[in-house]
Amino acid sequence: MICREPAVKEEDDARRSMEWPPSRWRCHELSSRTGRWQEKVFVREGEAAGTVADLLMDSLGYCMEPRWRFAAYWQEALYVHCHGEYVARMSLSDSTYGVIKSPIDRAECYNDVKSFLGRSEKGVYFAAIYRRQLRVWILNEALDQTEWILKHDRVLKPDDWCGVVRRGDYFQTKLDGPWVLDENEKSKTRDDVEWSSDDDDVIQTRDWNENTNEGYMYPDTFHVLGFHPYKEVVFLTTLSLAVAYHLNSSKVQFLGILSPKDHNYGVTDSFVYTPCLRNA
Repeated sequence: MICREPAVKEEDDARRSMEWPPSRWRCHELSSRTGRWQEKVFVREGEAAGTVADLLMDSLGYCMEPRWRFAAYWQEALYVHCHGEYVARMSLSDSTYGVIKSPIDRAECYNDVKSFLGRSEKGVYFAAIYRRQLRVWILNEALDQTEWILKHDRVLKPDDWCGVVRRGDYFQTKLDGPWVLDENEKSKTRDDVEWSSDDDDVIQTRDWNENTNEGYMYPDTFHVLGFHPYKEVVFLTTLSLAVAYHLNSSKVQFLGILSPKDHNYGVTDSFVYTPCLRNA
């Protein structure tokens, strides 16, 4: 048993009552001109997300999957998915930032909802997966009114996807497939990042009108790898299968296997990097 002195407890209580994030947020940015890290201060505009005590999520069970590790750059602002389930919009032009409420609340995080922030065709997108249910929102900031608009809400069909495993395609990973090993390659244009065709390797699914989580063979092991930068497509993985999921049509394209043969572990996480040069 650990006993805390009254002074220590009072200090802890004072910290827990502090608003968060702070009014002045200090961080470091890498200067493209000097190649060095330098401190940068962002001043908050608007209200905080809550207090330190409000945002503590210590009671969450241990999870090997990442939480709140994502960010997206869009129109001279960096959108950061923060611990405690909120988004910070950091304006790079005037060094201010604001708090944007997440489309899901913190209580959903306690129920194993996996969330992801990224950029796609129309701006900043937010995805949440619970079991097999995929929800995707688009951030609308028109006319100084910030709101999340629900774009997609469907239940995924993993049994159909995993049919490629039963057909023997699991071990037929092609080296000339859609995955690219980037070794000191030059910057790619928009045309360079297009993968083959929107109609290649389409997985036939059964009855998309059944929006239920019941009656499936395979477990709930979905992960979001990222969004396509120019199309409303989200890249997903389950049971080492990688697919491109079209938000407008619910079409699913098989992309390949993320777990090579004779390897125990596949890919369940990704870091989407968006190069951005600023005169700093």
